[in-house]
Amino acid sequence: MPDFYNSSSYPDQGIITIGGEKILYYYKGMNSFYDCVRGYDGTAPESHSAYELIKDNQHGKSYSDTINFYLKYTA
Repeated sequence: MPDFYNSSSYPDQGIITIGGEKILYYYKGMNSFYDCVRGYDGTAPESHSAYELIKDNQHGKSYSDTINFYLKYTA
């Protein structure tokens, strides 16, 4: 069962989906994903609002829209 309060249930490296965009991340922190590749797997980078649903592709779970996660990437 995923831990809804931090990223501990996510793999060390993986793919998340927000809206229709897949995002590859290379590292994770307590509530952060680092070195992200936006628009992964042929999806288009999208604007995302605060509290938008995050799907963990490995586990097929969606995370509550009340939990804050942060993405850090270089444009």
